[in-house]
Amino acid sequence: MSAFSLDKEPFPEAGHDEFYFSTPALTARLDELCGAIDGGSVLLLDEQASGKSTMLDSFVERAAEHWRIFRLQADAHMSAKEFVHQLVTTFGLPPREPAAAELRDVDTLLGLFSTRSLVAVIVIDDVHLLQSSALEQLLYLARRWQRFAVRFLICAEPGLADRLESLAEGNHFPGEVTTFGMPRFNHEQVGDYLHMCLFRAGLVGDSPFDPAMVTNVTEKARGLVGAIDPLARELLGESGERGSHSGRGVAEQGRALRWPVALVAVAGLGVLLMAALPGLSSPRSEVKSRQYLDVFESSIRFTPHRGATDLPKPSAAADSLAP
Repeated sequence: MSAFSLDKEPFPEAGHDEFYFSTPALTARLDELCGAIDGGSVLLLDEQASGKSTMLDSFVERAAEHWRIFRLQADAHMSAKEFVHQLVTTFGLPPREPAAAELRDVDTLLGLFSTRSLVAVIVIDDVHLLQSSALEQLLYLARRWQRFAVRFLICAEPGLADRLESLAEGNHFPGEVTTFGMPRFNHEQVGDYLHMCLFRAGLVGDSPFDPAMVTNVTEKARGLVGAIDPLARELLGESGERGSHSGRGVAEQGRALRWPVALVAVAGLGVLLMAALPGLSSPRSEVKSRQYLDVFESSIRFTPHRGATDLPKPSAAADSLAP
């Protein structure tokens, strides 16, 4: 990133950032998920890199006061028994043998939740990876816990729908089930996202992403937010190499696209706030740009993404409900 004098990697290959870029469509979808979960279980089905897992992060962070969220990451190596054990573990209950004893403990906890008008929301990511036996076990638990206030938020690739259809009659999610997909980024939103990441990484001056490059990323990513970063890293590397070979600085790269505004993403609001900036081509304006960057950083509400291991211990909730 030395070619652009950035403070950090704008499109990191791994790990969560402390902020997320939202759009009106993403905010509306989050609202729909939160509204639907009180009425029944939800399937969030879409292809890889569509932003499903990030949406789950946002959902967990938006949890209503009467929800108790338990999150599990599915994988292809889980047997039916291992899946049940891992799911029980998310409730924070001590392991017991046999497995039936563990399930009775969960039944007791869910009964306590119901008497306190609390809803247990079980969030499971990548369910399409589960073996058929584990998937059938999931559906069995959904039916077993139907008498309690339990909701499932299932995140998977679209092929899960066909697998569910192929199961034996009666082996399905009980009650009302709502299915959603993920919104796609349009050309303008891809451009805003690219420039926001660069600005947050410390870019001063012109953006290396001209309109043609933004179009290139948009078309290749097909609106999938998870596909944008790899493409951006590749194009940014090529742009940096061209700049270093030609001996020109950042000020001579990407003349077609200037920075007339500072874009401020407000997590969870689905809006972009814009404030006019002076030109950024002189040393004096470079100092001003840094000052505006400080304002920009302080304007973002940083929200750490939490995984299953970062959630509050459900056992503490169980203890608080004990008579």
